[in-house]
Amino acid sequence: MILTAAIATRLGGKPTNADAAAVHHLPDGRFGAALVDGIGSDPVVVDTAVLAAQVAARVGSHRQALTGLLAAADLYPHPAGPPDAVGAVVTVDHEGRIDIAHVGDAAVHTWRPDTGLTHWTPAHTVGSQASHMGLAPGPVLDQLDDYVLTTLVGATATTVATGLIPATDPTPHHVLLTSDGVHKTLTTAEITEKVHLLGADPQATANRLVDDAIRVAGHHADNTTAIVIRIDFGNTTG
Repeated sequence: MILTAAIATRLGGKPTNADAAAVHHLPDGRFGAALVDGIGSDPVVVDTAVLAAQVAARVGSHRQALTGLLAAADLYPHPAGPPDAVGAVVTVDHEGRIDIAHVGDAAVHTWRPDTGLTHWTPAHTVGSQASHMGLAPGPVLDQLDDYVLTTLVGATATTVATGLIPATDPTPHHVLLTSDGVHKTLTTAEITEKVHLLGADPQATANRLVDDAIRVAGHHADNTTAIVIRIDFGNTTG
């Protein structure tokens, strides 16, 4: 199979864009992608997010997603105060297994035309926990959803959520990593529609996701970032 990846990121209504994304292809076909959403707008938050995404993608490409995310976490030494971030890492190995690791509210989705969009990363937020406990949707739940429970500062092997899509499962046609500025603004139906219409061109898909999220949110827009990975079959990566 052949993997084609594209990245798009836009500044929302914040002083700086603390979102960062990176992908890394190894010559033997293994692959890593990472999205890091910095918390705050300080220069150190922006700089560390960029470095963390690069480290996570590179380490993850040959050490799997959890190790990539934990390597990025080693760049965040302070127990309180900036820098801090949430993030997600996806890796693909020789056999087509897709490995996922995440903290906070960065998201990973897969898409196939027969099964649609599948969300693999329940948000580590107070709002998500409250929803699971039965709190009805509304302004209170929306506000609670802004408070993350796990971040890269405190990431450990026991606090990072992981998942594996085995090579024996039907392989997704696309994998998406998005910051909350995208998936908390666009509905599942809207994301699905864009992948369905534009999926042949990962860069066009990523651009449309981040641009539409900015447009929908207006002056309340968060920074928006998307990585779109297309998986083509019938060939060998390398």
